Amino acid sequence: GAAVLAIMHTWKLGRIEIFRRVYGGNVTEAELITIARSKHVTRVGGSAVFMVGSPKGTPSALLHHVKSNRCLHQTVVLLSIMTEDVPTVRSADQLDLREIGEGIWRAIGHYGYMQSPDVAVLMDGIKARGVPINPQATTYFFNREMIIKGGNADMWEWQKSLYAFLSRNARPAKDYYQITPSQIIEIGLPLQL
Repeated sequence: GAAVLAIMHTWKLGRIEIFRRVYGGNVTEAELITIARSKHVTRVGGSAVFMVGSPKGTPSALLHHVKSNRCLHQTVVLLSIMTEDVPTVRSADQLDLREIGEGIWRAIGHYGYMQSPDVAVLMDGIKARGVPINPQATTYFFNREMIIKGGNADMWEWQKSLYAFLSRNARPAKDYYQITPSQIIEIGLPLQL
């Protein structure tokens, strides 16, 4: 029982630390609009969905994409999936959508703990609300965390090693969302704990 508790506690501590590092000093929506308007960033045709762990942050994958490629799709959706404390969420209440500006939208999918997220259905709902997006031709961007020990996280060294092991062997988030693999791009995100 103690081993299971140690694993669960270590996973929770690691996830809290990862969220703090990835979304702690985040780019605000106003700064994101400024980046989208920049003359140094080329807007390319098509649409992209950036998966965001928090409904308030800008994903690191988007920032890395813009920094590396100096481009941004005409339509960008920041998509967060939230699990609610109820068994099921009615389909009419599963999608919150708002426009940030400059072709950038924030979508939040709400699901109960007994439901599995279906991104294809969410994307159809986003398109039905007037967002110029083709779900079959959209590219989905995910962060792929690569945990490195030796940082200053408030965890014991054995916990850092255990979390790195658990993270490497966890089911990838992209598999959970039922997205066609040919539409996915993973961007490596090295994080030192």
